[in-house]
Amino acid sequence: MEISILDLKENGVVIVTDYIPENELITLKCEFDKFCNDKVSRYNKHLEYSKGTGRKLITSEMPDKLLTKQFFKSKNFEDVARLYLEEPFELNKEVFVVEDVPASEHAAQQLHYDIARTLKFFLYLEDTTAENGAFYCVPGSHNWTVRRREE
Repeated sequence: MEISILDLKENGVVIVTDYIPENELITLKCEFDKFCNDKVSRYNKHLEYSKGTGRKLITSEMPDKLLTKQFFKSKNFEDVARLYLEEPFELNKEVFVVEDVPASEHAAQQLHYDIARTLKFFLYLEDTTAENGAFYCVPGSHNWTVRRREE
């Protein structure tokens, strides 16, 4: 994975396209469907959504064989985090699995900043646009939050 750390530090967001091979993408989509329909796994916690589906996965409790866990716990993400965050940091302790649909409402859709300084890695399993629910970020806003935390 090659990303521009300069872009990340300046804008607070980097988009990497075509990152996952097709065969892995198929496996990830199958796991996603299982997560959304699973109501019994100890690592899979239900999130309240007005429409769509939301789950919080606790990676320390997930089976190692799951590609979703391998993906979000990969060395690539650890390398990015090490360049951007101060040590020690905890990498992807929780993974949020969301099937967002137009007109759903939840707290993450409101313009906000996280109190803790973190990185967020998003994996879209289908082409996503502003019209069908893509994540929205205000480039450079991560610098404002540094000042807010200092205050």
